[in-house]
Amino acid sequence: MSRSKARIRSRSSPRSLTLNPSGKNSDEPTDEDMGNFSYLCQCIGFVVVHWTLTEQQLDNWVNVCANNAGGKLFLEGKGVPQALKRKATFIKRCLRELPDLSAFRDECAGLLSRMLSASNRRHDLIHGAITELKPDPVSGAFKFRRIGYVGDDHTLTEFTVTPNDFRVFAPVLTDLVTDSIAFSQKLGDKFLGPLE
Repeated sequence: MSRSKARIRSRSSPRSLTLNPSGKNSDEPTDEDMGNFSYLCQCIGFVVVHWTLTEQQLDNWVNVCANNAGGKLFLEGKGVPQALKRKATFIKRCLRELPDLSAFRDECAGLLSRMLSASNRRHDLIHGAITELKPDPVSGAFKFRRIGYVGDDHTLTEFTVTPNDFRVFAPVLTDLVTDSIAFSQKLGDKFLGPLE
């Protein structure tokens, strides 16, 4: 994925479509363009489904840490963490400070590291907006733009995603889901008892 980043200083005017005399847009998408767009949507759907499965496991870990391993005090009256970074911070603290979780520290820390690493690409794909329906004819790359936040400013990140980027990211997500579910099972076996 190639990236460029800039601060947004002023509001830009939206692009308008120029119509030809017949009233049809000269850049009207072809069947091939629509097929490429459909493929892009399938890839992003794959990311959404796999990320949801992964983050549900993270919620399971938070639940076990808070309610079964003694970590409820670490919630500090702020309620159950909902954002990814807050969940990871809470779980890391529980791993560090709760003796009942000592056998799980290394494996869980590794999974959290993998999740946080994958989250950057996931955030780009989910929160980024496609800027052109047609991919680059040579690389197959789609162009995206994502608005972010730094202090009081918005930032603008532009990046491209190629079919190969998805091919590389897919097994990262698949492995993460598989390993996260297996870890949830281990936690559940210790703290909740085996499933019957």
